[in-house]
Amino acid sequence: MHNTATPALLSAGQRQNVVPVEASVVLDGRLLPGQVPEDWVAEVRKAVGDRVEVSLSHGRTSTPGSPT
Repeated sequence: MHNTATPALLSAGQRQNVVPVEASVVLDGRLLPGQVPEDWVAEVRKAVGDRVEVSLSHGRTSTPGSPT
């Protein structure tokens, strides 16, 4: 089991046949119980490298559920 980051919204150029200057992606992150959003951001930064800006728009910590 591991945290996930799934692309939910992609945005880039406005015109055909023109290389966009910048692009953005909104990721939907799912964290394991006990993980904090800031640790997830650190994982994403490590995966994409230091040439990409990563920020957290909102987040909450999940709590472990009881086994059924």
